[in-house]
Amino acid sequence: MTTHTTCSRNYARVLMLLLGLFVFRVIAQLLVLNLNLPLLPPFDAWHSALLPYPTLVAAQIAIIAICTSLCVRMLRNAITPRKNLGTLLLIFGGIYFAVMLLRLTLGLTVLATHAWFAQHLPTVFHFVLASFVLVLGHFHFTQARGMYAHPA
Repeated sequence: MTTHTTCSRNYARVLMLLLGLFVFRVIAQLLVLNLNLPLLPPFDAWHSALLPYPTLVAAQIAIIAICTSLCVRMLRNAITPRKNLGTLLLIFGGIYFAVMLLRLTLGLTVLATHAWFAQHLPTVFHFVLASFVLVLGHFHFTQARGMYAHPA
């Protein structure tokens, strides 16, 4: 097994952990909607009502499918790291993470009465998705650096 393959699989493991956390969120919200589960927060805590719930679930399923595909491809070492893509993913992931940090901060302070800001649980799982983007970006950015270097 090459170093690149090992590295790709290590990144894949981290991405799968983050994906697993997001899948937990989607399943937990579906369970809370359909069953009375006192161990989990109520439905409203999971949903900030920005999107109608059926639309949200469809988007979440699409996100899970895309992330699963990326994890499988990475496990198979079938993703060629590209520095430019890594840069874009790192920028997007950083902005996404920062916006969610701002959302959480405002929701815990001055906008605690505003529904979108006051729902902390969705924000936590947005951190999970932003982290997925950042880890994927880090993989592309760092692993592409030496790929095309020629010995002197």
